[in-house]
Amino acid sequence: MNSVELIEKKNNLVNDVLSITSKARKEIRMLTDEENTQLTEIENKIKEINEELRQLDVQLPEEVENNIKNTERKMTEKRFSLVTAIRNVASNRQQDELTQAVIDAGQENMRSAQTAYTGQIQVPASEFRTVTKSVEGVDVVATDIFDVAQAIHNKSVFAELGCRIIDGLVGDVQFPVVSEANATWESETATTAATTPTFTSVKLAPKRLSCVVPISKMLLAQDSAGVERALRTEILKAVMGKLEGTIFGSAAGSATQPAGIFNGTISNTVAAFSDITALEATLDGKDGLNEKKYVMAPNVKALLRTMIKGTNGTGMVMENGEVDGTKAAVTGFVANDKLAYGDWSNLVIGIWDGLDIVVDNYTLAADGCIRLVINFYCDAQLVRNNAIAVATI
Repeated sequence: MNSVELIEKKNNLVNDVLSITSKARKEIRMLTDEENTQLTEIENKIKEINEELRQLDVQLPEEVENNIKNTERKMTEKRFSLVTAIRNVASNRQQDELTQAVIDAGQENMRSAQTAYTGQIQVPASEFRTVTKSVEGVDVVATDIFDVAQAIHNKSVFAELGCRIIDGLVGDVQFPVVSEANATWESETATTAATTPTFTSVKLAPKRLSCVVPISKMLLAQDSAGVERALRTEILKAVMGKLEGTIFGSAAGSATQPAGIFNGTISNTVAAFSDITALEATLDGKDGLNEKKYVMAPNVKALLRTMIKGTNGTGMVMENGEVDGTKAAVTGFVANDKLAYGDWSNLVIGIWDGLDIVVDNYTLAADGCIRLVINFYCDAQLVRNNAIAVATI
C-alpha cells in the first residue's frame, strides 16, 4: 500500500472515530462497551498506519498534512470551564460557543423546572459527558458539566445514610406515602378479606438555597485544571454544607427552607448504654422501616467511644464506626450533643435543575476578590414522622 492509500485509510479511520463520538455526544450518554472496543481497534489501526508512513519516510504534501491535522483536531472537544465563564463575565467578555451553549442549556433546564434564574451563568445541575478516549495521541473529550446533583447522590452524608435523593424535578411535587395493607389467613377457597391501604402525601416545593463564595482575582487569572477543580469543590462545599446544616439543624420549616430533623422538643436523653437500647426500641418493629443508621455530632462520637457497653464492661458503645453494630455517620453539621437514629430512606431530598451564579465584581473589590452568589433549588421532607428518633447526650 502506497503513502496516498495509507493517508486516505487514516482519514477514513479518523472520520469513523468522529462518527462514533458524535453520536454519543448527541444522545448525551457514555460510550457503550461496543463503541469503546471499536475505538480501541481504530486506535491500533491508526498506530499501524503511522508506523508504515514513518518507514516509508515520505514527505507528505502540506495540503495533506493540514487536512490530517484539521481532522484530528476535530476529535478534541473543549471541556466547559467554570473559571473561564466567570472570568468572561467579570471582564465583560463574550462567552465562547461551548460556554454559551452550557448557559443556554442551564436556562432551559431551570425554565423547565419552573425555577427562577437571575445570574449571568446558569449551569445544569446534572452532568452529561461521554468519555475521554485517546486515539493515537489525540484526545476525544466530550463536554462535561458541573455536576451538583451527582455529588449529593454520591458524596454527601445523605448518600451515606441512604436518604432518597430525587433530581430533575419540575414544579411542586406531591410525594406519595402508603401504609402497608393488612394480610389475613384464609382457608383454601375462602374469599380474601378486602383491605384498603391508606394513602397520604408530602409536598416537595423548590426552595432557594443561596450561598456566597469569594474568589481572589489572582486565583481567577490562573489557567489550571487544579484551579477549576478547586473552584468546583468550594461551590459544592458551600451548597452541600448549607443543605446538611439545615436538614441536620433545629429550625422550623417554612416556605423558604425545609425543617431540621432536630426541630421541636427532644425528649430522649442518652447517658448510658441502656439509653441507646431504649432509643432503638422506639423504632424497632415499626411498620415500613428498613435498615436503620445513626447520624451524630463529633462530640457525641467521642462520648460513645468511651461509654462502656453494658454493666459487664464488654466493650465500648461505638467501635469501628458503628454503634453496637449499627452503622453511624458523623458530621459537624449536627449540633453538639445531638444524635438521631432511624430509617433514612424516609427522608426525601428533592433537587430542581439549575445552578444559578451571579458574579459580583464590586463588593469585595477592595480585597482583590470577586463574590459568587450561588442559587440552588432543593427541598427535604420526612415522609414518615415515626421513621427517625432524635436524642441528646
